[in-house]
Amino acid sequence: MVSLYATFILNEPIHSLDTPFPGNLKIKKLGKFYYCPVKATQKNTEGAVCNICISREIDYDPKLNASS
Repeated sequence: MVSLYATFILNEPIHSLDTPFPGNLKIKKLGKFYYCPVKATQKNTEGAVCNICISREIDYDPKLNASS
């Protein structure tokens, strides 16, 4: 339920900006868009909710994924 609320009501990604992913990667907000460093590799994983998440796919880029 929380995932649906975040995505469809708040218009935010399912994972919060401070959620750590392996490699100390995090979702970043640039302008009005959110970018996820793991969406491309996880969206086909069974049970993953990446396909309904509003975040956009990105390749790993140190500038986008540097810890804030």
